[in-house]
Amino acid sequence: MENNLFLKCASPQKLEKLMAELSQKLQHSYPHADFSFSETENLFNLAFGKSDAPLVARVAHFNPGGENYLAELAELQKELEQKFGEKITSKIITRNLILLETDPEKLLFYQVENADLYREIKSAFNVNTVFTINDNNMYVPVSVGNDYGSVYEIIQNISIRNKNNERIPLSGLVKVSSGSDLKTIVAGRESEYFPVLFEIEPGEYNTTVQEIKSITGKNANYDTTFGGSILSNRGMLLELLMIVGVSLLLLYFILAAQFESFVLPLIVLIEVPIDLFGIFLFLKLFGAGINIMSAIGIIVMAGIVINDSILKIDTINKLVDAGNSLLRSIFVAGRRRLKPILMTSLTTILAMAPFMFQSGMGADLQKPLALAIIGGMTLGTLVSLFFIPLLYYLLKKKAFTQKINKY
Repeated sequence: MENNLFLKCASPQKLEKLMAELSQKLQHSYPHADFSFSETENLFNLAFGKSDAPLVARVAHFNPGGENYLAELAELQKELEQKFGEKITSKIITRNLILLETDPEKLLFYQVENADLYREIKSAFNVNTVFTINDNNMYVPVSVGNDYGSVYEIIQNISIRNKNNERIPLSGLVKVSSGSDLKTIVAGRESEYFPVLFEIEPGEYNTTVQEIKSITGKNANYDTTFGGSILSNRGMLLELLMIVGVSLLLLYFILAAQFESFVLPLIVLIEVPIDLFGIFLFLKLFGAGINIMSAIGIIVMAGIVINDSILKIDTINKLVDAGNSLLRSIFVAGRRRLKPILMTSLTTILAMAPFMFQSGMGADLQKPLALAIIGGMTLGTLVSLFFIPLLYYLLKKKAFTQKINKY
């Protein structure tokens, strides 16, 4: 039996305290129960799904459902709990099963059709669904059945008509046996497996994996693979770094062709890691994390801020080509580009500001996006106004001095 309990507290600190008290109470009163805490469904989870546990050990058995399958899993779970303690957040949940086996010889002798037997059993166990009611994505099946209580009572009281219209007791046609099995079966590319969830830090991954392998390796019937948010985040980070690297490389070649220089594009590209500091600072200060929406905000911010720096450097180059001195070109370009840069930054920041204080259905998606854009634009504006001209002056000063001395 499963139950959901929804908790609401005035602050995150009170919620953590309540969760700790409930955990102690449940562990003390119901040591064999499996329970977990998770966020309620929100728009972000519905759109992008919930994250996995930090580490998931997928234990595949070479003979799932065999005679000693559950006993071996229980022994493995016990060894893992002794080794890792509260870091394991999953338990083995089993259910009692009742198996009805038909006797083909008796069905043939009493002239009972398999289809008639199956239909009568479905009706007796209230699984003969007539139709389904759909109410706001909740499906309620409407079944036709009877009022018998236990399985054995159903077997003793149900009878089936054969081809001669004679009623044959169900108890004479089926054999009843009982057993137990896992309540849920998980399968993937590794075939059927039993997942063991671990709450660990990324730095503990390698040692934890080695310890798990040493425990599961004692039984030759087990094959263990690993997954979880730590591995998926590593893969996603590598993909992101590769994409960003290729994008920056293409941008470098485009700017090198535009500025006719291999050095000036570096001034623009160096602004990206500096602006990332402002983004991470804002996300940290306002309690948001790095997710898909904040990554989109990083891309949007980088496009706007880099565009400001490109236009400013292009303005300086045009003034230098017109015969102005280096310092005069930087000052004049700074005055010309001051208002456009400020207007671009302020309009973007003010447009995103309301999303930071919203609450409700869309806040989970909008807040990380707004924080990433605001944090990056705030620092990026200062970089475009002051740091970019300074770098330009430092890089071009020597070349201008040599040019003046030549003449």
